[in-house]
Amino acid sequence: MLGTTPFFDTIMRTLSIFLLLLVLISCELQYKELQYPQEVDFFDSNFYQHFPTKVPSAYSQLTVSQNLSNSHPHIWLLYYDSDEHLDSLETALNSNFEAYLSEDTCLTVIEEHLNPNNLMDYDKSKYKPKIYKYKSINCHETSPPIPRFYSDSWFQTNSTKTGLNPGWKLYVIEADTGTFMKDEKLPNGFNTPNGFKHGISKGIALNRETNAIIYWADVW
Repeated sequence: MLGTTPFFDTIMRTLSIFLLLLVLISCELQYKELQYPQEVDFFDSNFYQHFPTKVPSAYSQLTVSQNLSNSHPHIWLLYYDSDEHLDSLETALNSNFEAYLSEDTCLTVIEEHLNPNNLMDYDKSKYKPKIYKYKSINCHETSPPIPRFYSDSWFQTNSTKTGLNPGWKLYVIEADTGTFMKDEKLPNGFNTPNGFKHGISKGIALNRETNAIIYWADVW
């Protein structure tokens, strides 16, 4: 079977977003309960309690990962919503949290080196794992830890540290260093920024151009 090209993938992703926007514009959205796979039992329920209980029926993408080899355990949710709901959510977030832009160059990004093509290169379980050298810029003084959306179907670009296209606003609602899960559920701390061997990050990202919303909860 012939593989797809990056150009083809970009065209298909753009077309999918266009069709979703047509749905948002042309009819009143219907909503459904957000259903988690069984793998979510790996996490305590308070880990993702900031996630919505309902998402638009038209489209949503949920990833629940227990990855300890290349990255870290996380839960990511993406969906597209109406202008009215985005307005309400953005107003609430702006009132309570600081916004960071996806194209900012001084962000503390966990596993900022990863993309869909190099996961195997950074297998932490190898006897001598490949170590990524973070630049010694004190971005942790201006930014809490934010995940990189590195995996296939989430990754958008290598031009930003977050893996998201320019135009996203990221609101970190909780972030800290330390151990927040049992040791056997955490990776070994390789390939993380200085001072962030283990930690947690939870937040919400908005893209007003595409009406997209991402919820994240990451622990490493």
